[in-house]
Amino acid sequence: MLISPSKPAEALRLFLMLRKELTYPLFMYNLKHMNDPAKRKQNPYKADRDRTGCVILAAGNASRFGENKLTVKLGSRAVIEHAFDAVPAGLFEAVCVVTQYDEIEALSRQYGFKCIRNDRPGSGLGYTIRLGTEALSPCCGAILYMVSDQPLLKKESLERLYKLHLKYPDKIISAACSMRQGNPCIFPERYFPELTALTGDTGGKSVIRSHTDSLILCELEEQELTDIDTPEELESLKALRPSLPS
Repeated sequence: MLISPSKPAEALRLFLMLRKELTYPLFMYNLKHMNDPAKRKQNPYKADRDRTGCVILAAGNASRFGENKLTVKLGSRAVIEHAFDAVPAGLFEAVCVVTQYDEIEALSRQYGFKCIRNDRPGSGLGYTIRLGTEALSPCCGAILYMVSDQPLLKKESLERLYKLHLKYPDKIISAACSMRQGNPCIFPERYFPELTALTGDTGGKSVIRSHTDSLILCELEEQELTDIDTPEELESLKALRPSLPS
């Protein structure tokens, strides 16, 4: 279409109108596809390996406790909810809870987390790690693995681990107390094959032992690494109730 406006002002108005009509549909197309998970891999501004996921391991049989310890109340909430509350909102590309329990699956969805059912809990911790790794490895270049029975773990500590990972993206980042390695841990994608090959009750520590030269420790408070295996340990943690999130 040929436009011959008689005044400069009219020419400018027509130019701006045409530019909007031409560029706005393209802008909306790009916005739509950047927010579409199916298209997100095509976004050149954030490579897959720059995305970090979080796997919460919650499929154990709790044989020493005698019942599902993760749904027992500690303070005003279940033990597992304290773990969920420690995950900083928006920090991870995806959060995946691996469990065998209906109650935990329901709680996971309330928090907006992805849930993977472990229908073979007797296969051990290694199989649980494998399920979580396989679920997130297609979209993440690193994964933070955390257990679900450390109710005093702080949100700020996960943020510190994540910041260390950003600084040393090819290293294994692990929580520690007095230089003693513990959970959570962040593994870059080059360790995913070893993690998915774990069997029985062998956990990520076996992978770490094979790569101590690539390990960076992040010192946390001792109580943050305290886990619950027996009713007596739960009672001991109740004495620390002021330290628990309200």
